[in-house]
Formats: sequence, structure tokens, C-alpha cells
Amino acid sequence: MRRRITHWIFLTNLLSLLSLTACANIGIGGGGVNVGAKKEVVVKPATKSADIFTVAGRVMYRDAPVKGAKVLVYKTIDDLLKRASVIEAETDPDGNYTMKVPAGRYFFIARKGDEYFSYSGRNPVSLTGTNDYWVGFQSEKITPIETTDYPDDELSSAIGGTVLLDDKPVKDAFVTIFLDDSDDFKGLGYNSAPTDENGEFFFDYLPESEYYMLVRKRASG
Repeated sequence: MRRRITHWIFLTNLLSLLSLTACANIGIGGGGVNVGAKKEVVVKPATKSADIFTVAGRVMYRDAPVKGAKVLVYKTIDDLLKRASVIEAETDPDGNYTMKVPAGRYFFIARKGDEYFSYSGRNPVSLTGTNDYWVGFQSEKITPIETTDYPDDELSSAIGGTVLLDDKPVKDAFVTIFLDDSDDFKGLGYNSAPTDENGEFFFDYLPESEYYMLVRKRASG
């Protein structure tokens, strides 16, 4: 038995962990996301030493600031999936936040409960040198992922679904699956496919494994 993902929230980058077995058990955890702002990481004039950096930014949904969102910092993708953040800050009424972060390599996300989510497209962010950093987020609304079973060849597994934005299908988004996070979800991954005019995608004959899934579409097309 395979399983088809029938509804999928579109985020500029969408990250989920999928578990496939021969009967196509799919376990989905830790949805991720980008946040398509092109000016996500901008170096600002130095105000601190190289050991501790001030990271500031703003969380937005379309043209509106997101008040009360949490900006969470993780050392690894595994920590992100386990929701084991090392640093966090909350946005003010204008969507702004500021935090102190030690030098290092991190993954940044922004989340407001089950309403908004954003995964920085610049992840991992490396805090080095003597400059402070600006990490901004363009978030999207969280939509639950729904799955349905469909009969087919039981010797292999498959993933299919629909990419949506504001309940409308997204054409020509690229869906990529990765076996692990060793390449920080860059490049072509294990397999990739574009969505059609109905926002649909499909991967067939997948071996039993755990997969990370990422969805991207540049704002310019």
C-alpha cells in the first residue's frame, strides 16, 4: 500500500521528515520552511566582539508584521526536528526581535504556535568575523498535511501530493527529497521533480528509508 499526500502547505522552502516502508508508512515530523525574503542575512556594522553576535530581524506575513512569533535557533537539523532549540527570542508588535548568539553555525526558524512558520533559506547561518547579523523571515500559514492510502505495487513506496499557496496550486515549484542532512539540503538531493499546472508532484519506486522533503520556488518564477 502506498500513500499519497493530498494536501501540502507551500512554503518557499518546506522541510519535512518522511518515513517510508514497504507498505508505505509515512511519518511526518518537523515541518520546515523558508521564508522567502531575499534579504534574509545582511551584514551590519560591528557592535560586539567575535565571540558573541547580535542577531536581529523581523518576522512578516505578506506585508504585515507577526507579533509574538518565536525565533528559534538550533545547532543541527536533528535538533530542529526534535524542537531542541538552544536560543530563542519573541517578536514585538512590529515583528522585530533581537538575540545574542555565540559564534558558530546555526539553523534559524520562526514560528507562532500552529499559525505561522518560517525556515530561513540561508540555513545554515555561520556567525563569524566581527559583524553582527540581520536574519529576517517571510512566514507562511501552517496547513495540516493530509494523507490518503491508494492501492498499488506493495514492493515499493511512493510519495505524491499537491503544493498549495493560499489554497491555490503552485505550478513549477521544485520538490526535492534528501536521504540525510549532510549537504544542508542544497543541490539536487536523492531525487527531485517539478509540480505541474495543478501543483501536483509524484515520486515512485522509492526504497524503504527516511526522507527529508524540501519545496522551493523563487519569487521571480
